[in-house]
Amino acid sequence: MPGRKHETAKERIGDFRQIYLMKADRDYTPTGSMTLESEEGLVRREADKS
Repeated sequence: MPGRKHETAKERIGDFRQIYLMKADRDYTPTGSMTLESEEGLVRREADKS
């Protein structure tokens, strides 16, 4: 399981990303840790934050 250090870094990076996208006037949709799967269902991946 990810530890405190990992989770803290993940949240800070997410905050910086959000501030950057707002300042750059970019539209984005945060998806959290949604699982993405290939059309064939053979490959799955889950990001910490996206």
